Amino acid sequence: MEEIKLITDSEGWYACDVPLSKEDWDGLLRDRSIALEAAMTALLSFYYMPGHGASCTKEAEEFGRKPSYYIGSINGFCRNVQKRFPGFRILSHNSDAQVYWPVCMAKGKYAKCL
Repeated sequence: MEEIKLITDSEGWYACDVPLSKEDWDGLLRDRSIALEAAMTALLSFYYMPGHGASCTKEAEEFGRKPSYYIGSINGFCRNVQKRFPGFRILSHNSDAQVYWPVCMAKGKYAKCL
């Protein structure tokens, strides 16, 4: 199994390269057993923000849901993706604990997107 460690930049953003192709993503997003309605709503909410991203708190302010909705929906979707593609796992920046949100998010602030 490939273990991928989160890396951080000078501004505190965390990211990693996820070994999934465009074709993989196409199949995942079409599969309603993986891409549940809440996940699609959360993903589209991030997509419609300037630069296609924001904090979960900013999402809540913009679209009227609680930050936990975005955190939970994204993590749930990413857990489903990991079940379908078990050949890799993403590890926290400071431990060997598995984290899920980076599977589908290009980058994030750790404290806001756990």
